[in-house]
Amino acid sequence: MILRNVAICLALSLAALGLQASEAGYPLDHMEADIHDQPSLQRGMQTYMNYCMGCHSLQYQRFKRTAEDIGIPEALMLEHLVFDPNTKIGDLMTNNMSTENAKTWFGAAPPDLTLHNNLKGGPDWIYTYLRTFYVDSKRPLGVNNLVFENVGMPHALVDLQGTQKYVCKQVPRLASNGGDITRFFVRLLVLVRFTLVFARLTRECHTTNKRRESFTCRLRVRRCHNFFW
Repeated sequence: MILRNVAICLALSLAALGLQASEAGYPLDHMEADIHDQPSLQRGMQTYMNYCMGCHSLQYQRFKRTAEDIGIPEALMLEHLVFDPNTKIGDLMTNNMSTENAKTWFGAAPPDLTLHNNLKGGPDWIYTYLRTFYVDSKRPLGVNNLVFENVGMPHALVDLQGTQKYVCKQVPRLASNGGDITRFFVRLLVLVRFTLVFARLTRECHTTNKRRESFTCRLRVRRCHNFFW
């Protein structure tokens, strides 16, 4: 829910651009952003200011406009969500991280998120990206990401989400109607194998003239049927 709120908050900053979402190699989870759910937007803003703003500015957005959009009184915005006492409500939402320090710490300066994420893929991309960090001891910061491989960003929301491990496991493939494709093909292969074996044994029974051998054939056919079914 927290990650969803952050994604909705970011989506508000991006909605005015109207740009097409870029394709991602990893399948994106769909997030239905409700821009009328003000309590959710306010929680997202709180999480963003506490966990994201230190690195990612929103320099094309003002505190005043953001407060108005999500229904936070200006006095409460300044008291609880703006941590620099010298910041005014009409200021742009910038941070104090210098580009030089950012390059030293992360290898590249963290992008401003007012515009950047809509170019990356919009709310679905943000939502999936925030949810898919996993432990990777080979990376400098100890994590990697399924959506953005070898990303230089730490898992900023690890205290809220916890750690995840990248594991391989068998996942059923579902058809568009909800059926299990994997199970269907397994059953199909069994059916084909049974049909071929049954046809061969039946043919052998029809070609034999001896009563004893005919009885043996019928017994083998029956065992074949019981084995497969």
